[in-house]
Amino acid sequence: MLVVLTAFLPEARPFIESFGLHEQPRRSEGKVFFGPGVLLGVCGQGRRRAAGMTRLLIDQLHDRIVRKDACWLNFGIAGSGSHDVGTMIIAHEVRDADSGEQWCLQPSFETGYPASTVLTVSSPTDTYETGTVHEMEASGMMSALSGQIGRADAMVIKMISDGPGYPIQDLSVDVALSLLKRHRFRIEELIAVLLTRLQ
Repeated sequence: MLVVLTAFLPEARPFIESFGLHEQPRRSEGKVFFGPGVLLGVCGQGRRRAAGMTRLLIDQLHDRIVRKDACWLNFGIAGSGSHDVGTMIIAHEVRDADSGEQWCLQPSFETGYPASTVLTVSSPTDTYETGTVHEMEASGMMSALSGQIGRADAMVIKMISDGPGYPIQDLSVDVALSLLKRHRFRIEELIAVLLTRLQ
């Protein structure tokens, strides 16, 4: 079972289309899509919404065996001072900038992406720590999953959208959509890897 969490629908669209997912009846906050072996939640921006959607998705995995075997993925865009725009990175560590909590991750299969610390911040920032990727949802997912899964069962993969040469202030919705469309092939490569794991 693969469970995917994204903040925004354009980040989720390649997964929805590739896996042939269907939307569940409309909810008051966020969207949930499902298909054979895949569950996907679109939570909106921020760790609070990410945590809430993660708990909702956990509740939907009724069978304890299915829940235990689930592989969780948080995918979305992020800022970095160390990687070019369009680069895909995988987290070896997630840190929450406010609480200081951290989670070490050991994905169960190889992606070939550069590894980085992912720092979850409470608001967009143009201050980039070297070797650290900044985003707003990963720690929400990880905090909700704490005690539910092992370190090898969660992944955080981000596509770099902004950095010193491409400031966050210039990252409009249209620019983000263009980025995701231009680099969709990278997302489809990730999906191909995930499909082999699901077989």
